[in-house]
Amino acid sequence: MNFFSKVKALMPQRIAHLALRRLWNDELQMSKFFEYMTRHNSVDIQYNISEIALYFSMLKLVQPSSYLEGLELSPRFLGDPMSEYTSDDVYRSLHVLAEYKDMIMKHVNKRVDEMVPREKSLIFFDCTNCYFETAYNDVYWYTKKALRLLRRELRHEDKTLKQLSDKELNQIIADSPVYTQMLETIYESLGEPLRMHGPSKEKRFDLPLVSIALVVDEHAIPIDFKVFSGNKAETSTMKEVVGELKKKHQIRNAVLVADSALNGTKNLCMLLEEGLGFSVAKSSLSFTEKVRENELNLNDFETIKDEAGNDTGMQYKIVDFHNVRYDRSELTEDGKSTKYTIDCKMMITFSKTRYERDIAVLEENIKRAQQAIDTQEAIDISSNGWKQLIILEKMQARKKSPSLMETRLQKARKPRKKREHNSLFHWTGMLLRNGENVLALPEFYSMNLLRVKNSSLPHM
Repeated sequence: MNFFSKVKALMPQRIAHLALRRLWNDELQMSKFFEYMTRHNSVDIQYNISEIALYFSMLKLVQPSSYLEGLELSPRFLGDPMSEYTSDDVYRSLHVLAEYKDMIMKHVNKRVDEMVPREKSLIFFDCTNCYFETAYNDVYWYTKKALRLLRRELRHEDKTLKQLSDKELNQIIADSPVYTQMLETIYESLGEPLRMHGPSKEKRFDLPLVSIALVVDEHAIPIDFKVFSGNKAETSTMKEVVGELKKKHQIRNAVLVADSALNGTKNLCMLLEEGLGFSVAKSSLSFTEKVRENELNLNDFETIKDEAGNDTGMQYKIVDFHNVRYDRSELTEDGKSTKYTIDCKMMITFSKTRYERDIAVLEENIKRAQQAIDTQEAIDISSNGWKQLIILEKMQARKKSPSLMETRLQKARKPRKKREHNSLFHWTGMLLRNGENVLALPEFYSMNLLRVKNSSLPHM
């Protein structure tokens, strides 16, 4: 067997793109759609955008990779589907897909509606972010591009400026109020900067990123998505996305499910004003003292059972929830902060399995922290794991002397019976309320994938 035969045996050609082609062409009718889209909008392209979109959509499913790597992987697929296209074709197609994103999503949703019974009465909303391998954000790149465009324009109008270097011409632009205004106009025409530094979920604060908001239906099928600047807070994205959902997809009577990062009184008030209900997670660490003292007695909790009637080890309790928030950034006519009030239900859940696991982890962390102190181990400050139980005191020559954080350990070492009601890491909260036109909360799943029937939830 020669070298090439051995390579082919190790990397047999794949047919995933052929398996998806029927769904793409027959069920979703994407080829016909792209043909109509380009013709109806007079999009002048020299490549088959449907074939490029099909290949990279398939690749996201079977082998997520960059577009450049995706082109290199093409020969491994039967027929080498990207053999007729260059990297320029691929990157140019991305601009077209982004420009007609709303039109594409509308068509896909229409086709899916005909294939799957979608009530869209339960929609899931979440945000994430992804970073770019560059040290500079779009403010830097937009500024450079605006300068380049302005220099080109100035040199076209004044031939003498061609003799100047870019650095010299940049200085002239900076010293001239007229040129500076022209630069700002060009900069603003480039649009809102997207790749910006912000809170990274992957802890890459050194790199610019973008935020992506995604909405899926009760079948986990995407309804829509939107890309935001990386420095935009997650809590501020919900209002814009909900507005577009109602406008573009005619979503009216629905309950929106989201995690605790999007659980803000202002956001919940906005959802109620839009006639939507909500089911949002609430961190147990934010429970008020009143809730901790009066509502965490397991004797008052109901047992959650599965469909066969077996005990799941989960218990729940539903209590009234009231919260008020004053927004100083929004002032009323008399100069006072805008008041937001929310009244709903809060479902508190307790997991015996999670409790036992967390207690075991805590005991192990205490043991590891004590070991580090006994051996005077050199460690760094941390807010995670066993290191958070240790106080580091600075000494000469930058040495750190670890000492046990007695307050934390004393609290953690309480008798288990008492700790059951004082430790909050095995409790979870969820705020619930129906929308204006929703008759009853639909069936939903907790983060532990334990089903709670509608009959277990009171009408609100």
